[in-house]
Amino acid sequence: MGKLAIPKGKSFSFDIIIYKSNSNELEDLTTLDTDNSEFYLLEPETDTPIKGINLAVKDATHGVITITIPSSVSSKLIVRKGSKVDWYYLKPSYMGFLNLTFTDDTEDRFTKIDKVYVVES
Repeated sequence: MGKLAIPKGKSFSFDIIIYKSNSNELEDLTTLDTDNSEFYLLEPETDTPIKGINLAVKDATHGVITITIPSSVSSKLIVRKGSKVDWYYLKPSYMGFLNLTFTDDTEDRFTKIDKVYVVES
């Protein structure tokens, strides 16, 4: 997956569509184990996972999940910017990881968002 921008200090939700492995078909999430599935952020410099992020199935038959980052989590995130000579451009602060576990024989999924930015709100 690509990029994500999170507003600092605000609750933030976004949807992710899950496809079957090596296919363009949407994954049926009726057997998703939401107790053992998770989305978390990882600060690359310290390898510290940031948890407390909510994952919920929005549309099981069409493979849609909703990720909600509460303000209590986003307020603790770090905004990283370049130097003055570089016009203070935003730098990615974190990587996002999505781990999906299923209760049946569906193959578990693991994917990442390479660049997660935190923006001043």
